[in-house]
Amino acid sequence: MTTKRSLPIEQYQVGVICALRHEMTAVIAILDERHQPITSQDKLDPKNYVVGRVHEHDVVIACLPAGVYGTNAAARVANDMPRTFTGLRFGLMVGIGGGIPNLPKGLDIRLGDVVISQPDKTFGGVVQYDLRKNLGKKQFERKGFLKPPPPILLAALSTLQAEHDLDDSKVPGILADMAKKHPNLVINGYGFPGRENDNLYCSQCDGPGSSGLCQSCTDGKIKRPARDDRHPAFWYGVIASGNDLMKNATERDRIGQEFGALCVETEAAGLMNDFPCIFIRGICDYADSHKNDAWQKYASLTAAAYAKEFLDYVSPEPTRLETPIQDIIDSLDKHLNKQLGLVEEHLLEVRRENEKQDRRYQNDKQRQCHRAFKTSMYEQFKDVNPDRVEGTCQWVLSHSQYRKWLTTTHDDLLWISAHAGCGKSVLAKSLVDNELRNTDQHTVCYFFFKDNEEQDNLATALCALLHQLFTYQPQLISHAIPAWETLGEKLVKEIPELWRMLMAATRDSEANNVTCVLDALDECRLSDRRLLI
Repeated sequence: MTTKRSLPIEQYQVGVICALRHEMTAVIAILDERHQPITSQDKLDPKNYVVGRVHEHDVVIACLPAGVYGTNAAARVANDMPRTFTGLRFGLMVGIGGGIPNLPKGLDIRLGDVVISQPDKTFGGVVQYDLRKNLGKKQFERKGFLKPPPPILLAALSTLQAEHDLDDSKVPGILADMAKKHPNLVINGYGFPGRENDNLYCSQCDGPGSSGLCQSCTDGKIKRPARDDRHPAFWYGVIASGNDLMKNATERDRIGQEFGALCVETEAAGLMNDFPCIFIRGICDYADSHKNDAWQKYASLTAAAYAKEFLDYVSPEPTRLETPIQDIIDSLDKHLNKQLGLVEEHLLEVRRENEKQDRRYQNDKQRQCHRAFKTSMYEQFKDVNPDRVEGTCQWVLSHSQYRKWLTTTHDDLLWISAHAGCGKSVLAKSLVDNELRNTDQHTVCYFFFKDNEEQDNLATALCALLHQLFTYQPQLISHAIPAWETLGEKLVKEIPELWRMLMAATRDSEANNVTCVLDALDECRLSDRRLLI
């Protein structure tokens, strides 16, 4: 490796982020050419960088501050790097992680192997396992999701996998070349620790830790087929990311089963949504109580070696067609500011509407009764669905049956069914927001069912419909007051009483036209669904 050139900052297109010093050491060791250090950087960017070339790619390498780890720390580095290197198109996060073997499923992941993030049917390659909402009864709902890597990296990944099906990986040769160029790597503990030091213990024998093995753990070693060589194997799939180091085999296995994860680590989720990248993790332990540092340096080398082979399959020319990361961040900032403005406007409108409703009700009892029906965030249940793109959903909007239903004066039911993914929820949102809409003579009430405890029951749906109905037609609250006086807060769980109130209120001579839109009825509890139908 030579140190010759000094390149303009904007010429660097690939960013590599590491969490630990020895991860950065390993990545520096794969450089074909090391460049002169940069002489200037953005005033808001306090990081130190190493720059150089891997194959035809000019890359910049950064490491998290010493002693700091976690998704938030990684996010700060990913946010700072594009401030200085404005030409960055994509990134790699290269380092170590804990393996999640599953021998019955053929996932014989060993120490020194490499796990690479790749989308599956559910996740974009990375899932933040500790971003969940506790629903009680040992049930959890995952909150949010993380984006998949950019197409240019996924295309390179497919090509590399195809090449590995035909020929041997170049990683063993890259590892040998690294040791030859940098003999101090072996001296400083980056060499292969030996298969005899790779022990997987059963989850039930998850003992005291790296300081010593209890008798039960000695007896609890899982027997695995011998590996013929020291070469790492490569595994592609979901990486589970969280803010705490995992040292519990039972929890590790749960995450593997719940998310289909192959690896657990502590930084990836901080990058995925704002920093388009792929994650390469050398397996240094099994995320259990036997966690130790013996394999960390070697696993860093195997991850870096894979990264070098991978970059050889990413053409340097198409990367110039990628949107610079800083432009993506700026666009996200603008979008976020816009959304915050809309939220503020919405909150102000809600406050005004509440004040308006309070004035229209005759007494506190009516106000309290109305508020009791707000048992869910039904507005958010609707708004998480995307807006309808112009020209879509015409399979319903132009249908003669829909047009007939729209103009009828009778109490007719319109049932819309289609295969999953056809856009029924998008259509339902569009009906509420655009096609039907609330007017002085017409009230639209809605509820979007979903297979979770907040959205899967009929009582919650009926409360949402009643809350909306009484919001737009306060005079109808009189149909709820007698039951409210008798049952109090218990009223919101009484499905027969809620249904009676809805029927009585909508048939009141003073009631305007009312349309109720119910989406995803198939995700309502079976017993409630039968009752409703």
